[in-house]
Amino acid sequence: MFYWVFIILLLIATSVLVPAGFLWLTQHSRFAPFLHSLHGVQATFIGVMSVMFSLNLVFVCNEIWQAREAAKSAMSRESESLRNIGRVASNIRGNGGADILRAERLYLEAALAVDFPVGSRTIATEIKDSASLSTTINLSDAILNDTTLDKLNPAVQQMLVAQLTVVRDRRLDRMSLRDFSPNIVKWLSLVFLEIMTLLTIVMVHVTNGRAMFVACCIFLSGVNPFLTVLYFCQSPFDGIYPLKTTRLEAALDRITAMEADYQRLNNAAQR
Repeated sequence: MFYWVFIILLLIATSVLVPAGFLWLTQHSRFAPFLHSLHGVQATFIGVMSVMFSLNLVFVCNEIWQAREAAKSAMSRESESLRNIGRVASNIRGNGGADILRAERLYLEAALAVDFPVGSRTIATEIKDSASLSTTINLSDAILNDTTLDKLNPAVQQMLVAQLTVVRDRRLDRMSLRDFSPNIVKWLSLVFLEIMTLLTIVMVHVTNGRAMFVACCIFLSGVNPFLTVLYFCQSPFDGIYPLKTTRLEAALDRITAMEADYQRLNNAAQR
């Protein structure tokens, strides 16, 4: 809570104190006469820097939105493939699908408990990642077991292997997007272009202190909060508005129900 209060106070301070500093520098400091002598920069010059800044900002926004949509798609396809595997496993006769259903349940439990850490990653979390990976290996072993595959029609075998491939590929996509890190060069270029745009606003209004102060306040109070929100939303699974794991949770509930029904029916058949 204190962290976000500090961020908000910092944004307010930069939106007011920086224009106030430019106001003093251009109107009351000993450099004011020299700065006033530079007056003559046309207002259209602001458009040159603002266009460059806006284009870079659009590229960053597009990259963040694409990463978020890719993460949503990965979780959706992963959960749907797990459901399809569960449907096939729940129809294997002779209790042959029990291992698959159990491996799926453990896979989803590990994904929800480990693959979506809260806050920064620690050594303990990295150790747990190996357990999350092991459930993926166990799921593959349960599906690719010759004893299990021999009970299935060849077409169903191919479908089951294809669904397993989708699960593993989408998990890799999800993990790579979870570990998404900011591009320092890109953000430094954005800050540089923001500063240059601010300086052009100052130079255009250098002889009119009030207009310069208001223009700088409006610019900073609009841009800085937006950049802050973008920075903290780069990772789809972390930040201000993280993606929810409802699809994987629903898949876990469904697989757990399938496993319970499958065990109940097989127990009843053995009696």
